[in-house]
Amino acid sequence: MIVNDGTFEGSILDWEVKKQPTYYKPNDNDEYQEAQLCATVRQDTYEQIGTVGKGYEVIQNSKIYEGLCNALEGTDFEICNMGTTDNGGRVFIQADVGGHSDFTINGDPYKGFLSIWHSFDGSCATTAGDTTNRMKCFNQFNYERAKGKNIFRMHIRKTKSASYKFDNMMIALSEMVDSRKEMIERLERIMNMPMSDTDANLFTLGYHNSVKSRGVNLANHIHGLYRSGMGNNGETRYDMFNAFTEFHTHGYANSKRSEESQIKTSLIGAGHRTKNNVLNILEDDNKVEKIISRGRQLMAEVL
Repeated sequence: MIVNDGTFEGSILDWEVKKQPTYYKPNDNDEYQEAQLCATVRQDTYEQIGTVGKGYEVIQNSKIYEGLCNALEGTDFEICNMGTTDNGGRVFIQADVGGHSDFTINGDPYKGFLSIWHSFDGSCATTAGDTTNRMKCFNQFNYERAKGKNIFRMHIRKTKSASYKFDNMMIALSEMVDSRKEMIERLERIMNMPMSDTDANLFTLGYHNSVKSRGVNLANHIHGLYRSGMGNNGETRYDMFNAFTEFHTHGYANSKRSEESQIKTSLIGAGHRTKNNVLNILEDDNKVEKIISRGRQLMAEVL
């Protein structure tokens, strides 16, 4: 879930986590013994949100928030989004950092956010990355560079004043700006690569590589977004990229998938990987033609 409110107190992240011991019986008739793993438990709902080792150190949401604010001190920034996935097993905070947020790609407006992710289930380290929003449709994209870093493992430390701060935040920001420049160049290239409606239809079918109803319906849905999705004109490979990002950001209009689940797949899950994979393909004429050829074969089977 995402909330657009930068105040921590009373926010969606205003709760604490406690590490609790777990117990097991070696055999049915034995006494319970303490296990080597612990449960992480939300203290507002008392739900278990993770299983971690005894050495795992809980860093509270408030400290992540404090660490980000302290690391950005001296810049023009605003905490604009906070949210959770997995019932709080993973949390994120997004900042709009002045001078690093608003940009355009051939007149198409975008906004970039510095995103901090943290988990209470040990599934990922605390990381920082660049999340871009296409403002016409609010499609979200976490770009993955072919070379160099754009996802950064962050170390939060307690300072002498007993406050918390992320180390090397300015270095991470600089790297993310370089990453964004690379992303912009790649998207500008595919803006200038025409794609006919017929090829777009075959591409979506070939990419999903299935003649089953589910695969064909998904291919047709994304083809429809290529034609008339939010901000699309049905003319270029950029329209095709945005068709995929629109679907994998928002899903089907009548989907039963939860908001948390949709956010997770879009930003760090299968949807995130699909968006980057499609961009890699669309830049390469040989890869595009291979996908279209596969779509042509499948079309003959469907018909």
